[in-house]
Amino acid sequence: MHVVDRTADSHEFRIETRHCVKPSNANIWEIYSVRKLTRVKRSSRSYPTRGAAMKSGKKALLRMIAPLRGQLAAKPQRESGTFP
Repeated sequence: MHVVDRTADSHEFRIETRHCVKPSNANIWEIYSVRKLTRVKRSSRSYPTRGAAMKSGKKALLRMIAPLRGQLAAKPQRESGTFP
């Protein structure tokens, strides 16, 4: 079973939690690119609950997209109604 979270800040990515075979700490998170349909990042550790895995995955996603947000904010914006 997969749990998917599509956060508003990250329409380019989705987070999934997976239940592994290990008896304890059996949940991990994975971040996927929506456009490329590929896994971008995976947790290096496992978590006792799906909620803990999702919380950690969201934090990882925010750290991952923070530099992208900075690049978008640094681009000069044209004022509306002006032409080059």
